[in-house]
Amino acid sequence: MRDVNDTRYHLFLGRSDWEERSLLERGQGRRWEYDEAREGIRLQAEIFTFQQSGAIALDPTQRRDSDRDVYGHWYWIEVIEQENEIRTQIHARWAEATAPEVLFPRPAAECLNSSPSRPFRPAAPSSATREERLAGLAVMREGYLVVGSPSTGSLLAFDLYALDNAYLRLPLPPAAGGEPAAPFDLAALPDGGLLVLDRQHRQLWRLDQRLRLLPVQPRTAAVFTPFQPKSGAPRRSRSATLPSAILLTETTNPIALAPLPDGSFWLLDQPDSGAAILWHYDREGQNPRSLTLLISNLVEAEADDLNLGQIRGYDLTYVPDRDLRGRFLATGTLFVVDQSGNQAYGLRLASLEPLQLRIERRYYPLRQLDTVSFVATWSEGEAYYLQASDRWLPIKALPRQRYETEATLTLAALDGKEPGCLWHRLCIDACLPPETALQIEARAAETIADLEWATWQRQPTPYRRPAVEVPYSNLWSEIDREDPHTGTWELLFQQLPGRYLQLRLALIGNGRSSPLVRSLRVHYPRFSYLRQYLPAVYQQDLASQTFLDQFLANPEGIFTTVEGLIAQAQTLFDVRTVPTDALDWLADWFGLALEPGWSEYQRRLLIAQAPYFFHRRGTTVGILQAILLTLYPEFGPRLFQDDVAQLCPTVRIVEQFLTRTWPGVAAGDPTDPELTLTANVQADAKARAHRFTVLLPTPLTSATETLIRRIVELEKPAHTAFTIKQYWALFRVGEVRLGWDTVLGQGGQFETFVLGQSALAEATLAAAFPYTLNNRTVLAC
Repeated sequence: MRDVNDTRYHLFLGRSDWEERSLLERGQGRRWEYDEAREGIRLQAEIFTFQQSGAIALDPTQRRDSDRDVYGHWYWIEVIEQENEIRTQIHARWAEATAPEVLFPRPAAECLNSSPSRPFRPAAPSSATREERLAGLAVMREGYLVVGSPSTGSLLAFDLYALDNAYLRLPLPPAAGGEPAAPFDLAALPDGGLLVLDRQHRQLWRLDQRLRLLPVQPRTAAVFTPFQPKSGAPRRSRSATLPSAILLTETTNPIALAPLPDGSFWLLDQPDSGAAILWHYDREGQNPRSLTLLISNLVEAEADDLNLGQIRGYDLTYVPDRDLRGRFLATGTLFVVDQSGNQAYGLRLASLEPLQLRIERRYYPLRQLDTVSFVATWSEGEAYYLQASDRWLPIKALPRQRYETEATLTLAALDGKEPGCLWHRLCIDACLPPETALQIEARAAETIADLEWATWQRQPTPYRRPAVEVPYSNLWSEIDREDPHTGTWELLFQQLPGRYLQLRLALIGNGRSSPLVRSLRVHYPRFSYLRQYLPAVYQQDLASQTFLDQFLANPEGIFTTVEGLIAQAQTLFDVRTVPTDALDWLADWFGLALEPGWSEYQRRLLIAQAPYFFHRRGTTVGILQAILLTLYPEFGPRLFQDDVAQLCPTVRIVEQFLTRTWPGVAAGDPTDPELTLTANVQADAKARAHRFTVLLPTPLTSATETLIRRIVELEKPAHTAFTIKQYWALFRVGEVRLGWDTVLGQGGQFETFVLGQSALAEATLAAAFPYTLNNRTVLAC
């Protein structure tokens, strides 16, 4: 790449440039990292570890399970200590409730089967439900609340659609040696099934959506049947596939489960001593892959391990990522809670084969953590925890970042293309907050071999330029450009002759903030005003020549930028390359008045379609296109077609003269179902002349309606008048025409019903509680 003086430059921009063209110092870990959010390198963020004296470690074996259903109701196991007796109960907190209530076991007086409102009920009230120790809880997709009963080796299945204190007991097969199964942790699967962890016997059960134990492998082989044909192949009986547990023989102390969208699952294994071990199993419970939760295993191979030691696990939960269509992906964030109970660690899934997780350099504090397990809501992309049996709080990162105080970044050798190249200047797009700095060292030589032995030379401190030196380019947003610590920083190389150049950057911070470098440009060879424009007499003395050459580099940097803007002026005339702040100037060439409320994409799109738009300005098509550009810019260039009314028929313009002999509904206005005429023909004609109605089917905010009204005022003919109406895209007999005034499916008018605000027949219930189901039988007393 060259400028107007034929000066070229090497460019560093993007993750691949910084990571592939940088060299690590011998014996040192990399103390810098690439920030994906801000697209630049910075000091490596440290993992914040909350230190609290006298903190009591949590016991994973005493953890109480919890879950949430699709309606936002919370369920968890509560331990009640009363009169030297420890009891377990199922508590529920409804979505709009302010306090929890006991869901199981209920006293006899509260059982719904004794309610006088039921016509058929027992003659005597039912007795209170027998209490038993509970462990493990999950809400299945079909609406079953399943709780483990270690004392009986079974599962209790409650029907959340019945809520009558009835349950179905599902016995689990005994473990090896005849001991009863001891369910400890339950996890609902995305396909509607269920995972049951037996921590005591290190085994796992899998149930389908109908609460049936799934067979893992056949227990008996096929055998010959007693009756065989006279000829042909012998017949064998089918092998019996009996339910069998997934044996977790490779684990030591499995304590928690977390499913993935594809049916596979995470398993947290916490030995008596040392770091926790994370296992990943496929959907059949096979092919286990493990990773020990040492910090050194959770950072990049080149990065500094930060010497934070290990993570002792208490619980885990997984929140998957989603694509643009809302589908769940295998990648996501795995939250592992430390036994200290003060914070959680976020682990990003980098690869499953081999298993690689990367720890996030973010601080996830937990305040007053209860011993209830964590709950992940995939639809919201959040993970929650219970705070002191009072309320559920999401796990959020606290903006309390710590960084390394210094990092050295050595770049690979740069080629100047010609012997004796005098390297010119260095321009860096960076953000240097207070108490941070950027130090530059450089060395040059004629060969790469000689470069290894050249001496590093400290370069001057970079200073901030008023503008970037590359014409019509800027990497920073408008907000960043207003920051006095953000911009393009420049320095002039101090006599660095040689074909090859090597740079070493020192990022210096105060531990609380870090410099950020987005791009770097090394210009070569030097364009000297002294050699180009002044007589040779000014170059006879070495000392004065050096001073004058560097002094004239100051105006050269300013003039080269101005000359580059002039040479690249064609950039301003292309809507694809014109800077954002010059869009209004380019629109003035066409006489366009751009709406300030439009986005940059909408403004560029209108300018690009200006010749077509001007041919239809003032017509119903032109007005409709301006409205659709405001409401639906995602249609893109397809908006500027003559058949745009068919592209989006829900927005329409009805001219009043069309309703002079027919009701407005016949012309497309469902808000005017009747023909309104008077005996005076002239008065009727005058009332409809030069008037039109803009019909919008979407409920609009006052700001959007004001914006559309202003746009129509600009685009309509000056002698016309208009009104804006909203209509409901719902089928109403006598008001709308099927296929013209109606839409199939949930259109813009299907808004959530708000009690006391929404009108009947103009809103829908959000998530109606399905008391009547047709896909299964509701369990009841």
